[in-house]
Amino acid sequence: LEEDQTFSQYIPPENKDPVYVMQQNNPYFKEQKDTGEAFKKGLALMKDGNLKEAIQAFEADVTHHPEHAEGWRYLGQCHADEEEERPAIAALLKCLECDPYNLPALMMLGVSYTNDLEEARALNYLKTWLENNPSYSTLKEIKTHSRTIREFEKLNGGNMTRMDTNLSDTVMQMFLAALRANPEDADLHTVVGVLHHLSDNYDMAIEHFSKGCKLRPNDPYLWNKLGATQANSSRSKMAVGAYQRALGLKQNYMRARTNLAIAYANQDMHDKACVHYLKALRQNAEAAHVWGYLKISLSSVGRGDLIPLVERRDVGAFEKHFRF
Repeated sequence: LEEDQTFSQYIPPENKDPVYVMQQNNPYFKEQKDTGEAFKKGLALMKDGNLKEAIQAFEADVTHHPEHAEGWRYLGQCHADEEEERPAIAALLKCLECDPYNLPALMMLGVSYTNDLEEARALNYLKTWLENNPSYSTLKEIKTHSRTIREFEKLNGGNMTRMDTNLSDTVMQMFLAALRANPEDADLHTVVGVLHHLSDNYDMAIEHFSKGCKLRPNDPYLWNKLGATQANSSRSKMAVGAYQRALGLKQNYMRARTNLAIAYANQDMHDKACVHYLKALRQNAEAAHVWGYLKISLSSVGRGDLIPLVERRDVGAFEKHFRF
């Protein structure tokens, strides 16, 4: 969902949950006791758009305070913004180990597993978000649907790895019930948009993401979701505007930058695509999939002579050839 998959390749999800691996030689890690300075520094770096260092600061925080759920959550958010899905999921799972009902982490994991095409897990995290949201958990209709899902799980021996249409429909009904109770909740519109996207009902997904954007116009993540859904439904020209809104709100939002490049590529505007791929890679040169997309666009504009620079992953060398 987060990434326009029209121009990308399906990669089967890994069977095991990723394990978070800390970076070595972290300048923010200090041997002496940390009293919250690393976490505060991480928040400040994240706000300034310095995600690489923010990741190091949050890693230092959770090294000193491994039970700090919010440290793990922000660490996961930074990785997600850097197009690093597996470390993002690993950090968010650690967050839930510390706080099983952390609502933002449940929401992010639901979307992350949608990106990984693990629909049953996405549904599980999204329904858990709703069941534990104090604004909606007491609604009679939601309680009834929750019982239906528990019965479904019992029939399948607790196994939710198999996608079932009934499960998807029931989770959708839970969120629609919550929306009837509060149609002004942008989070609910976001999840309903995600659920429609899961079932390839792009028109309804776009409708709900658009409502979410109206309710929360300064949310770059919502604009990116709207753009990704427009692009995945062959509306790349419309998607460009949504991605630009996202980037206007969060200039260093690498996922939106990559999606913008893909949207241009899908319109055969490969010169523009190359520029935005390079902007994304200047932010994170380790994003292998973006190098792959860049290679395709370079070939499409007759610049096969630059492929060796792709193989070397030398972003700076492209400055002679593109303005980015």
